[in-house]
Amino acid sequence: LANASPSWSSLRAATHANLTLFPFQLEPAMALARGDGCRFLIGDAVGLGKTVEAALMIAEVVHRRPDAKAMVICPAGLREQWKEELRTRFNLDAAIFDAGRLARAATQLPADVNPWAIEPIVIASIDYIKRPEVMRSLETLIWDVVVLDEAHHLAGRSDRAAAGSMLGDRARALVLLTATPHSGDDQAFARLCSLGSAGSSDPLITFRRTRADAGGHVARRAPLLRVRPTHAEIVMHAALMAYTRLVWSQSPQTGLSGARLAMSVLARRACSSAGSLARSVERRLTLMNDESALPGMQPGLPFDDPGADDDEPHTALSSAGLHDRVDERRRLEHLLELARTAAADESKLHALKRLLSRAREPAIVFTEYRDTLERIGRALTHFESVQLHGGLTPHQRADALRRFTRGDARLLLATDAASEGLNLHLRCRLVVNLELPWTPLRLEQRAGRIDRIGQQRRVHAVHLVAAGTCEEVTVARLVSRINRMHGA
Repeated sequence: LANASPSWSSLRAATHANLTLFPFQLEPAMALARGDGCRFLIGDAVGLGKTVEAALMIAEVVHRRPDAKAMVICPAGLREQWKEELRTRFNLDAAIFDAGRLARAATQLPADVNPWAIEPIVIASIDYIKRPEVMRSLETLIWDVVVLDEAHHLAGRSDRAAAGSMLGDRARALVLLTATPHSGDDQAFARLCSLGSAGSSDPLITFRRTRADAGGHVARRAPLLRVRPTHAEIVMHAALMAYTRLVWSQSPQTGLSGARLAMSVLARRACSSAGSLARSVERRLTLMNDESALPGMQPGLPFDDPGADDDEPHTALSSAGLHDRVDERRRLEHLLELARTAAADESKLHALKRLLSRAREPAIVFTEYRDTLERIGRALTHFESVQLHGGLTPHQRADALRRFTRGDARLLLATDAASEGLNLHLRCRLVVNLELPWTPLRLEQRAGRIDRIGQQRRVHAVHLVAAGTCEEVTVARLVSRINRMHGA
């Protein structure tokens, strides 16, 4: 009987899983079963099935201990996906906890019963968990497994990071999931690796596999398409850079002051589109004219998921930049006029039309800002397209994705609300970035929507870069940060 029984370290839940497992996906659950450690970082490349690996770890713990309690923390947009994966793949029922569910529980349960302690598997968003009243209700609970999905969002010094650390310290097993564990910032990477350590020196068991390691044979091409700006765009960028350099010379040298942050926002908006820059310059002029708004302006706290920050930045533009306020208004009014002129005929939109016309296949077009997304939609009226951004309700988001994946729409126009957790590789193999994001994390997440296990064709991630502008400097910085990431 003993010989016929599996060893203690043998996996039990995998045999009942409703999916085709790749051998490398078993390794984290095997390490957990063997007792190699209690903190795990699964940093596999985008599309290699990190959700499956973590779900298998949860299923293995529940199979061994039926009374086990598990929690999955993820961006709000991925909660339903996690619930469906656990149900269909491992026959595990999970409860999504949000403000509405907690309010209903409060009316149905005795006052001394903590709703979080009832359900065996709980799914919640990090931006809900980080609220002080929610944190207080979780402080007394211990979890057998805590999974922190998209864990790179917890590497900073923020409320999200504090919430992730608190939950990690209360977990018997902590699983960190991210395809982009290193952003190019060594200190942020060290903070990520210390989550859940509670000050101990226990090792972090790390898994980092690429497509090649996993036997993936589909290569990715990522060409830079240098777009020649129009004369109006060249003049606009030159005026913006002159204004930016002057502001930097007159702003504090320590840290990133409000004025320097405003210049960074304007530069990013100019790389996105001339129309977006015009809108932000107009906003800056309005804020500067409102004297009462300047001294105490503070950006609002983001309680939405990470993809919901794609709206036009407002309060970041409020800080005055030049000592001579009259001269600053004159420069901004001139820049506004140049941006409006350039917006009438944008070179990147023409290049995008040509590229998509020649490709003649489904594609995803990414941009950072929602107003730029609307401009793209107006410029591509002869293509059947749907839009996905942070302002959509869950129902609208699901409808847009359904129209694209079902084939009703050839183009998916998206902000970074669509850069995490979506599986779109069965529909297309082409991603176009209208402008380069300023972090390698978003660059990889965008391409990862189509560069996944199951993609049978060569993936193309095309980056449109405005030649002779500050965007070419962004390319050099991205390359440098990516090299640091791979080295770490």
